[in-house]
Amino acid sequence: MDPVTMMALAQAGGNMLQGYGSFRQAQNKQRATEFNADMLDLQATDALSRGQLETQRVRQRGKSIIGQQRAGYASQGVDVSSGTAAQLADQAGQLSEQDAIRVKLDAMRQAWGLKSQATMMRWEADTNLRDARRSAITGAVFGLANAGASAAGGAKGAPVDNTI
Repeated sequence: MDPVTMMALAQAGGNMLQGYGSFRQAQNKQRATEFNADMLDLQATDALSRGQLETQRVRQRGKSIIGQQRAGYASQGVDVSSGTAAQLADQAGQLSEQDAIRVKLDAMRQAWGLKSQATMMRWEADTNLRDARRSAITGAVFGLANAGASAAGGAKGAPVDNTI
């Protein structure tokens, strides 16, 4: 075997090893990214749970305020089932419910953001792995093509253009 052919084969082997190394690195990065995305999913679930608890607390505080208002009016001899006292209780209830809905929506937005981030991380890791696989295969194919051309002497040692 002539030195040009041996060099071409060595280069082809190097290209294949480099491609395999890049592919393995992308696999490891994908595993780490998947773990991080799973953690974001857990954070999203936690955000929803915390939002639900806070929503319940806000509603409970609203009921407590209404109860305090009614007790205050009743201690002054005011009929709490009609008139201004009833209107103020209704208004306090509506404001409390608006606060509860705001808390719930904030938690849902936070969870959506975390889930979206996890989805993008997974997509990017999958894309990087696919690109690394494609690059490894392309490098091996063109490396072998260069070696074959050199061995056959048809290209007189000139490398094959492997730009895509």
